[in-house]
Amino acid sequence: MTSYESILIFKPELPVEEVDKIVSKLEKMILGGPGEIVQIDKWGLRKTAYPVKKYKEGFFTYLNYKTSPAVANSLDKTFLVTDGILRGITTKIKRPRRIKVKKEKIKVAAPEPKVEG
Repeated sequence: MTSYESILIFKPELPVEEVDKIVSKLEKMILGGPGEIVQIDKWGLRKTAYPVKKYKEGFFTYLNYKTSPAVANSLDKTFLVTDGILRGITTKIKRPRRIKVKKEKIKVAAPEPKVEG
């Protein structure tokens, strides 16, 4: 199986339930492929760098999965024909990775050295 990652942009007025419904449909395609899902991350409503089909923002979703190339091609075709999806892009990755959520670093003061005497 080959590792892939896809980023989907959904229409901003689409209800969250509809987005979940489309993502679960894509999950079933991957798992039935045969394949496995590494990570699904919903980034939420964000502005796009440029207008996509006259929309300046969209609901972004990230998928990281392993499957055969045939299933990845059928997913790309599904991205094109699904009404709620504005844009979808899939890339093959050489080394699978997980996107980590950045946490703020908390600075802890070093303990003061004890002075004897």
